[in-house]
Amino acid sequence: MDRTKLLACAEMNCLSFVNNLALSGATREQIGRGRVLSNFWSQISRNALDLAVLDWCHAFGQQNDALHWKKVFSDDEDTFRESMLTSMEVSFDEFKQFREQMKVYRDKDLAHLELRNISMIPAMNKAIQSMAFYYHQIQCAKRELGMHCRDQTLYEWFDRACAGFDRDAELAFGATGTPRGPDIPKRRQRCANSRT
Repeated sequence: MDRTKLLACAEMNCLSFVNNLALSGATREQIGRGRVLSNFWSQISRNALDLAVLDWCHAFGQQNDALHWKKVFSDDEDTFRESMLTSMEVSFDEFKQFREQMKVYRDKDLAHLELRNISMIPAMNKAIQSMAFYYHQIQCAKRELGMHCRDQTLYEWFDRACAGFDRDAELAFGATGTPRGPDIPKRRQRCANSRT
């Protein structure tokens, strides 16, 4: 695959990640607080989160995946890794532990079903931080090749997706008559902690 196509596919994977994460969040907070009383919305939220995990694993899970960062940025793996860890303010071991949590969830709950007492859905703050860094590096690489670059950060794409899904959820909740409370928290506030 040529470099321009590889970068375009990697970029689309990043955008798919934030769209799935935003869709999952459009109902998850209300479900968790008993504001949404419908298995339909719970299933949509869980499915979107599962897709976000798969998107993240394409970029950081298996090194033989075509969109893994080591294949996209094979020229200087050490610089990419160190810069990402610095931007996330985590150590290599902390990131490695998080990566293993994501892979265990993917392998034991998504790709294969392993009967376990507890299925632990990973916290997504490190996922969005690492994917935001990856997305930024993609934009820098596209700029060097003279390709069209997107002006928005991945966080801005996430905010935009959240706002859109919040509007869509309002319409869908109304159309389905789903019981819920009046308080709809905003994902921008929830994600503020992941933008360090």
